Amino acid sequence: MLDRLINILTYDPKNPLIFSSGLFLFLFLGFSFIYMLLQHRSNLRILFVTLFSYYFYYKSSGFYFFLLAVITTSDYFIAEAIGRIKGDTDIKTRKMKLLLLLSLCIDLGFLGYFKYTNFFAGLIADLIGKNFQPWDIFLPVGISFFTFQSMSYVIDVYRGKIKPLGSLMDYAFYVSFFPQLVAGPIVRATDFAPQIRKPVVITREMFARGVYFIMIGLFKKAVISDYISLNFVDRIFDNPTLYSGFENLLGVYGYAMQIYCDFSGYSDMAIGIALLLGFHFPITSTHLTRATASPTSGGGGTSRSPHGYATTSTSRSAETERASGGNTSTSSSPCSSADCGMAPASTSWRGAASTASDSSAINTSRRRCSTTTATTIPTAGDAWQPSS
Repeated sequence: MLDRLINILTYDPKNPLIFSSGLFLFLFLGFSFIYMLLQHRSNLRILFVTLFSYYFYYKSSGFYFFLLAVITTSDYFIAEAIGRIKGDTDIKTRKMKLLLLLSLCIDLGFLGYFKYTNFFAGLIADLIGKNFQPWDIFLPVGISFFTFQSMSYVIDVYRGKIKPLGSLMDYAFYVSFFPQLVAGPIVRATDFAPQIRKPVVITREMFARGVYFIMIGLFKKAVISDYISLNFVDRIFDNPTLYSGFENLLGVYGYAMQIYCDFSGYSDMAIGIALLLGFHFPITSTHLTRATASPTSGGGGTSRSPHGYATTSTSRSAETERASGGNTSTSSSPCSSADCGMAPASTSWRGAASTASDSSAINTSRRRCSTTTATTIPTAGDAWQPSS
C-alpha cells in the first residue's frame, strides 16, 4: 500500500499531472483544506502555495523543476539590481542594459537549448549535407510560459513600469503559481503582484464562476479535444494516404478544433482554479475581432473604448506541444461580468496575449496552427486594478 502511494506521488513520465486527472482532484482537495487554514497567515500561505507549485511542476517534468528555480532566482536578483540603479546618466543606462541583456541571455539560453537545439542542428546538418540524429534532449513542460513570464517582469522593471518585488518568496510565488505554470495564461507582474499579499477573499460570485470555468474547461479538454484527437485527427495524420482528400481536409479542420479546445479548455480551468484561490487573471480572448478606427482613437487600426482600453488586432503563430498525458497550453473565453472581479462592468477585458506553448515534448510536431488573436491592453494611466 505504501509503495503504491509512493509510486502515485512521484514523477511518472508516462502520466504527467494535469488538471483533468483524478490525482489532481485528490491533491487539490487536500491543498484547498490547508490553504484555507492559512488564509490569515500570508507568509505561510505564500510559502505553502509555492512549495505545492514546485511539486506540481515536479509531477509534470521530474527534476527539471531546478530550471524553474534557476530562472526565478537569477531574474529576481537581476531585476533587484536594475531597480537600485537610479538616474538617467549614460553610465547607469548602460549598466541597466547590460543587466537586462544578462537576464535575456540566461532565459533564452535555457529555452533555446531545451527547445531549439535539435531544430537548428538539423538545419545546419542539412546545409552541409550531413546526416543528423536528433539528440535526446528532454523538453520540460511549460518552459516557454514561465520563461517569458519571468522575462516580462525584468523588462517591466527595466522600463520602470513596476518596482522590484520585496522578497524572493513573493517572486517565486508569482512565477510558479501552479494554475498557470505549465500552460498559461501568462500573467504580467503588474496585474498579479498586487494580489499576492492581499487578504484571501472568495465571494459567492467568484466561487460560482470558478466552478463554471473549471467545468467548461474540462468539457472542452476531456470531451471535445481528446475525443477528436484519438478517434479522428490522429488516425488521419498517421496515415493520410488511406483517406480521401475531403477526409484529409476534415482532419485539418478537426485539428484546428482540437487545438482551440486544448487552448481554451486548459486556460478556462486555470482561471477557474485561480478564482477558487482568490486570484484574478486578465482573460485572454481567441475570438477574431477586427479593430476599427474611431473618432476617439489615437490612429487607424486602434480604437479606444469608453473605459479607456485600447483595442488592437494582432496576428500570432502558436505551436502546441502535447505531453504524453495530453496536456496542452490554452486560451480562454472573455468575461464581461463585474461580479467575478475580472473585468469592469460592461467591459470585456482581453489581457496579455498568449505566446507559443510548450506543455511537453511534442508528439505531433509536424502539425502547427496559426491563429489571429485580438488583445486589449491598458494604455498609459489605465492600469487594471482587480476588485476585492
